[in-house]
Amino acid sequence: MNPESYWIRHRIAEIYTRLAIDNESKITKEGTSIKLVYLQYSIKYLMAALAAIKTQDPEHQLNEIKSSILLADNFKMSSNYEKAINYYTIINGKNVIYDDYCNLMIAECYLGLSDVKKAKEYFCKIDDLERPLNYYIHRSNLGRTMVAEIEGSYPEAIKIITKIFRDCSDSILILKAQQAIERIEKILLTGTKLR
Repeated sequence: MNPESYWIRHRIAEIYTRLAIDNESKITKEGTSIKLVYLQYSIKYLMAALAAIKTQDPEHQLNEIKSSILLADNFKMSSNYEKAINYYTIINGKNVIYDDYCNLMIAECYLGLSDVKKAKEYFCKIDDLERPLNYYIHRSNLGRTMVAEIEGSYPEAIKIITKIFRDCSDSILILKAQQAIERIEKILLTGTKLR
């Protein structure tokens, strides 16, 4: 294995991923999403990087996990949720540092596939862990709120989202929690779901 070959491919993939994020809504003359084009290039380079790094060396295994996560993220951003779930599942359990992230991403992928039951299962895996509150638990609570809304369990949704207001200091998550409360209030007041 040539470490330079791996790192060059991985860095090129990171650049393409950044370009995809920066060009979220741009379309080519032919009507193709520029984001998807960049994600396809990133996926190609990540697959090549992973092929170049196959080894049992613990240092390289961590690099393999990082590349696999980026690959899974690219599949998720491309709405290819099945492949994303496959990669997140492979990574999940290999390194405890990434388990919360993988569980959260798997849950969000299942929401993208409209599999509310599986999404709830993975959101709850994050919340069940006994440790100090962190970003992933708050994002999990936001996801669990969405699941409760979809299921029509509005009191449960409010109970979950209250945890975000009580314990979270991330302004973006608080804003999303506020939007969720507003959606629930509208549903409860008018009986009409927002789309």
